[in-house]
Amino acid sequence: MSPQNLVLTGPFPCCDVKLCDFESSRVIKDDHVNEILGTADYVAPEILHFEPITTAADMW
Repeated sequence: MSPQNLVLTGPFPCCDVKLCDFESSRVIKDDHVNEILGTADYVAPEILHFEPITTAADMW
């Protein structure tokens, strides 16, 4: 965990704190990405099945 992995949704301390990792982030064009990204234990099932990645995979 590092400070780069924290996103504050408003002024601290009265805000939500979200954990994130933008290291392997990508811009999605044409509604999908065909690339294997992430750590196998934590990625969405679509990635493990080599299916196109959509924004639904972000919610995994």
